[in-house]
Amino acid sequence: MTENPGRRIAYFAHVSGGGESGVFHKMASQVDAWRALGATVRVFVATRDDPAVWDARFSDVVVRRYQGPRSRISAMIDLVREVRRFRPRIVYLRWDLFYPPMAFFPRDAALVVEVNTDDLEEYKIGSRVRLVYHKLTRDLILRRARALVFVTSELSRSASFKRFKGRHVVITNGIDLDAYPELPSPGGAEPRLVFVGSAGQPWHGIDKMLELAGARPAWGFEVAGMWDGMDPYGVTPYAPPNVIWHGPLDRDGVIKVLALADVAVGTLALHRKGMDEACALKIREYLAVGLPVLYGYTDPDADGLAPYVLRLPNTESNVVDGLADIEAFVQRSRGVRVPRSAVAQIDVARKEEQRMALFDALAKP
Repeated sequence: MTENPGRRIAYFAHVSGGGESGVFHKMASQVDAWRALGATVRVFVATRDDPAVWDARFSDVVVRRYQGPRSRISAMIDLVREVRRFRPRIVYLRWDLFYPPMAFFPRDAALVVEVNTDDLEEYKIGSRVRLVYHKLTRDLILRRARALVFVTSELSRSASFKRFKGRHVVITNGIDLDAYPELPSPGGAEPRLVFVGSAGQPWHGIDKMLELAGARPAWGFEVAGMWDGMDPYGVTPYAPPNVIWHGPLDRDGVIKVLALADVAVGTLALHRKGMDEACALKIREYLAVGLPVLYGYTDPDADGLAPYVLRLPNTESNVVDGLADIEAFVQRSRGVRVPRSAVAQIDVARKEEQRMALFDALAKP
């Protein structure tokens, strides 16, 4: 295939979490889709991960591993130098903290920034020093961006990004549906629910899922991604005996746990970081394998999938107030699977055609 010079893309990210993280899989599916559309893509990653993890999945990747603040800056300097040597028409940046070497992204390339969260709100949960630094430096990248690509409409309207003049585009998250099996219903005497989450993210609402487990002791609950007591924010008050903890798992391990469940549980406490809309990858993974889902916020790709989803209000008391609705949803979802035809809109190929159209528009002389 002849190279399209307007589709020469440098994908730049600061990511750690291993080869089974949602971010890793999202980046991989994006790159695969861009290449299928005729783009030349090189990935540039600063990470704590073993570089072999990235080398094994991405055919053209520059990885710089770091351990502390000094080596992180060195990694960024090297990566930006490699980006400049690559001579891209598009620099696609997964938004994170600003690092000084980023000021030297090539000026003749269109900078596109992917925004996955309201960073100002999220950084309020955590280090005060990091929040102050971020407030002082984030404009240095965002005001240069030719486009900001948001994963939700709510983010695109946020005051945190309103003053930046680049194009504001909304493209919700997608996944590679072909990478997921369609799981049969497990059967069983009592309902089983599954929750996939991470420690240290109180907006996931693991405490609310445990509250539900306490209110329905006959049901079984599977938790993947964390162990009992892992959450440093202290929002996991107790673990009822009907909860089974599987800890962090690779994708195959997660799918095995999903196969045990009648219903999957998504984020239940997005209000804790001041947001009402999201398009979480785990919801898309649940739907891809056919699981009915309950969650507590607005999801533009999932909200219209009744009777396969239950959307609770985005409030602190949503589980307690919604117990009757949850009970009815779980009972009618037993033996039911979401047909693949109902979730075609979440496939990554559709999402990345939209993104490539943006790249083409920005790369025009």
